[in-house]
Amino acid sequence: MLHFYFIYDLRRYICLVLFFISFSLKSMTPGVPVYDTSGNNYIEYIPGNLPIIISAPHGGVLLSGETIGEIFYSDNDADLPDRTCGINERDDNTEILIREIQKEIFTQTGCYAHIIINRLHRSKLDPNRASVEATCNDTDAKFYWDAFHDFIDTASTDVETNWGKGLYIDLHGQSHSIPRVELGYNISSSELNNSNLNSSSIINNSSIKNLVATNLTNISHEDLIRGNNSFGAKLKNITASFYNNNVNANCGSNVGYRALPSNYVFETSSSCNDTRPFNNAYFDGDFYNNLRHGSANITVDDGNGGTTGGAGTIDGIMIEVNRRVRDLGTYDGRFFDNRPQTLVPFAKDFASVTLDYMNTHYNDFTSFNYNANEYTISDANPIPNIEGISGGEFSSSAGLAINISTGEIDLENSDTGSYRITYSINNCSFFDSFQDIELIDTTLNTANNELEKLLFINNPIKNELTIYTRLKSITKIHIHNLQGKIIKTISFNNDKTVYLNDLSPNIYMISFSDVNNQILALKKIIKI
Repeated sequence: MLHFYFIYDLRRYICLVLFFISFSLKSMTPGVPVYDTSGNNYIEYIPGNLPIIISAPHGGVLLSGETIGEIFYSDNDADLPDRTCGINERDDNTEILIREIQKEIFTQTGCYAHIIINRLHRSKLDPNRASVEATCNDTDAKFYWDAFHDFIDTASTDVETNWGKGLYIDLHGQSHSIPRVELGYNISSSELNNSNLNSSSIINNSSIKNLVATNLTNISHEDLIRGNNSFGAKLKNITASFYNNNVNANCGSNVGYRALPSNYVFETSSSCNDTRPFNNAYFDGDFYNNLRHGSANITVDDGNGGTTGGAGTIDGIMIEVNRRVRDLGTYDGRFFDNRPQTLVPFAKDFASVTLDYMNTHYNDFTSFNYNANEYTISDANPIPNIEGISGGEFSSSAGLAINISTGEIDLENSDTGSYRITYSINNCSFFDSFQDIELIDTTLNTANNELEKLLFINNPIKNELTIYTRLKSITKIHIHNLQGKIIKTISFNNDKTVYLNDLSPNIYMISFSDVNNQILALKKIIKI
């Protein structure tokens, strides 16, 4: 008997090793699914190229022995008996919801969120529990539990490597009596009801702990949880016309999706106050996936004799969407229920809110800047300061000679004109940053030497520069120091007087250019 168990455990070990080898060799193409190595395709990972990871642990239908959406899913795998511990209730339609969310994110950005799906019915596997309860000690189920979390770890490593930080959402469904989306940050009902959310002990256990320290506007934990720019507030602020025309969210709510916690109070009763749960049912995010893969300073059992999770740079939110945002009606030609199809519109809105949340709190990924917005072709080649993630690519339109890796501009080999320089990372343009610059030529050709004779200025000057000219094509005046660097640019509309109060006494060069940045005249002035 001992020999039998040794051989069995050895077989499981070899399968896991093969999983890692096979997975590492597969092409990780964004949008192209990969699966566990059993050949059953029970656990699915669709890689992304955005700093967003979403998992759906409870929406699977395989081996359910049920007819769902006019398809019967046979319970025909003898290696996976029904679980004899924990909860077996499925989060209806969340497998479809996560796919629609990923699809909409791609529609809006041209890039993919990472998604991980347990395709098995919850009666076979519950990946949102520690391994013992998740599998009820079934060795075959443990293999799929490992695959599910290994895929999330792979996505997390990709996000940390390419973006430095990101957001993990564990997507669920609930049917509580109050129709609202519940956002779990590993903050208990009691703490939301009574505590100071900015206390160090609560922040330390929060699954968005990293965001408290890194959010772009430096707002507090309290504001991140239920302020004007919280995830809950953004859900409530989106229009959601179809949902509100077909679903009664109660309390006079007729815009957006009610969410707990958020900043909304509709009435004095506790069921209409979405800032805290009071005594109402609420999922607070104190579950395995959010603890393991969020940024709370907490470790959990890794299922293999060690601990893992916590204190990283990827924040986590366990999101439990209410039942009425998951109705399908007839979907993909299959009948699911008699209700209006709210799931697809909700997926579109959820994708928009997620991207808005990322832009508000995370998006300094491609921040860069050149020290000036204008250069002459005789200047030293400018190199930008990259304040975001390094290793991206710079680009601009034809005529600008730019190093795609460093952003250095070869001024001598560039054409004069206006350019927009863009910086991208990870082959995804959604979080691009840009800066507009102008290149001008301060040298004068023979024709312009003749034009210069048509322009006169007073000299020396105190604060007012008086211009006399018959040149109608002047659009800008550039003030240069004696090294040729542009220190001031002024739009010109045939004004006779230009004020230079902010210049200190010195000798300067002034160039006059047209709409094409061609220098028409060059003068020397003395400011006294």
